[in-house]
Order: sequence, then structure tokens, then C-alpha cells
Amino acid sequence: QQGAVPHPSTDESILRDYKRGFLTNGMSAFSRHPNFFFEQIVWWSYFVFDIAATGE
Repeated sequence: QQGAVPHPSTDESILRDYKRGFLTNGMSAFSRHPNFFFEQIVWWSYFVFDIAATGE
């Protein structure tokens, strides 16, 4: 099982993520589950458009 997960390069940011066990850069810096993050954005945008459409 040593070859199942290859050791990352010598890049320091990659090594930190590798030790942590999850990504902390890119979209993963904001949410560990980007799909959930964007689903929430969609629902909030529906809310904002509904408020704008009713004029209240």
C-alpha cells in the first residue's frame, strides 16, 4: 500500500496540505465542500432576485 498515495513534490504548500489531510488552497480555502458552497449561493441568489422582483 505504499504506492497507493504517491508522496507529493517538495513544494511547501503541498507538503502542508498533505500532512493536514485536506486541501487549504483554491476553492478549498473557503469550503471543504465546494458543491455545498455554491448550492448555498444559488439559494441566496433566488432570495435576492425574489426580493428585487417584488419591489419590497
